[in-house]
Amino acid sequence: MLNSIGLLGLLLMLLLLGYYYAAFKSSWKGKLFFKNPHNGKLREAPIGFSWTTHFFGSFLHCSAGIG
Repeated sequence: MLNSIGLLGLLLMLLLLGYYYAAFKSSWKGKLFFKNPHNGKLREAPIGFSWTTHFFGSFLHCSAGIG
């Protein structure tokens, strides 16, 4: 396997797999709670990794002419 993709390819593949593992693991972090100081109400917001932004975020830059 090392001869077909090379050492650099193997290293990049391991880094990519580590990135996806870390992103997948962090997507189950939970929720954040915000307390309104005026009335004391709590609001919850989910936190984690956005797969939609990861896969389709570059299309926004291309369509807006930013990238």
